[in-house]
Amino acid sequence: MRKPKTIVIGSGLAGLSAALELSRNGFAVLLLEAAPYIGGRTASWNKDGMEVESGLHRVLGFYTAFPKLVKKAGLKMKDIIIWEDEIEVKIATGTGKGPSYVYGASPVFKPFKTFSSPFRNHLLSWKETWKALKFFISGMITFITRPEKLDEFSVLDYANKFHLSEETIQRLLVPLTAGLFFIPPERYSAYVFFGPFVHALKRFYRVRIGAFRGGMTEVLARPIAERIAQLGGTVLTDAPVTRLVAVNNRVRGVLVNNETEYACDYAVLATSLEPAQRIIRASSLEDAFPNLLSLPSMPEVNLQIESSRPAWPIDHTVFGVGASLVTFTEQSRTTFTDKAGRLSIILSPPDRIIALKDEEIFEIFKRDAPRLGIDSAHVTNYRVIRHPADFYLLSPNMNKLRPQPRTSVRGLFLAGDYVQQSFMATMEGAIIAGNSAAREVINAEKLV
Repeated sequence: MRKPKTIVIGSGLAGLSAALELSRNGFAVLLLEAAPYIGGRTASWNKDGMEVESGLHRVLGFYTAFPKLVKKAGLKMKDIIIWEDEIEVKIATGTGKGPSYVYGASPVFKPFKTFSSPFRNHLLSWKETWKALKFFISGMITFITRPEKLDEFSVLDYANKFHLSEETIQRLLVPLTAGLFFIPPERYSAYVFFGPFVHALKRFYRVRIGAFRGGMTEVLARPIAERIAQLGGTVLTDAPVTRLVAVNNRVRGVLVNNETEYACDYAVLATSLEPAQRIIRASSLEDAFPNLLSLPSMPEVNLQIESSRPAWPIDHTVFGVGASLVTFTEQSRTTFTDKAGRLSIILSPPDRIIALKDEEIFEIFKRDAPRLGIDSAHVTNYRVIRHPADFYLLSPNMNKLRPQPRTSVRGLFLAGDYVQQSFMATMEGAIIAGNSAAREVINAEKLV
């Protein structure tokens, strides 16, 4: 019986989901990862003596592909995720004693806090709350009925249609744009912005927010890779793909580290955007991917800190309004339980910060931490994690450049989260993209 050879490039969730699905369907899978560890953008590793992770990630309860992947790998959600079910908005002030607003994020498990917090908190005035409600309702309806039109607007442009005040923009929209994906409302696509709210509304009863119970490689990525190996697949790290080997517009293999060639019947390119573009150019396949090669990427800067005591009283996501520390979370009670204190921070604006030295970035933290009520005196260690090209650019008019998983090059399929799917640049989106690519490979093999 034919066992088609398939090479999956990249071991993030897109690559892992594609490789697992293909392995389960009898394909001979070779999974190649450029880094010395598994996980891609959902990875954890030791960086110069300190345990770090690729970024601040949260799992949302209304995801469907994520729990299905976990189940297919023989894992259990309760061993991977610890549900926090609330978020906090902290207003930065000169004294660090600005107001905090805690919101429930689970209609089932924290119903009172979820439904009462919008009324108990006074993040916005009642007038602004009403305008914001109309803003969200209109945006979600347009996402469903005219998504291509919505992608022409930035979040700020759309907010201005409803005359949202500057305070509302700073307190509500900046945390939900720069605090999640690093770019401000004036550069953030309204289509991308409203998508998660539409998905959450469809599965409202499943809305939750959770953290990982350990390093993402340890609790998620590596166990999935081990399951792929159990099914007969091969997983290689420290295996950067130099280029694809294509003959007469058909993929025949890949070249690794400029020296070792692996033959294949199919290849799934499941890296993030910038490596995918680099591999395509190195393979002289530019003519087949004009839109993909035109799709810009955007940076991220993450600061991870160990301290002698917790920096925050509760482990949950906090949006820092009016500070460069736009999103942060204490992790010593959830992800890094062996640490006395562990803080992960998203810094903004990343395009201005990323070129700074580590010491200069830490100085930004020391400047803004007291304004949010964080005592920087207890820091014992820190690392800066830079991603010069983390996600595809989530700005207006970019969605039309996102490709489908099937390509015009025979045997080549795309599986990054930049592929067309409605969960955009999320873990859920990456898994959906990986599953879509795997289905395309399976369908192509049926025609052989």
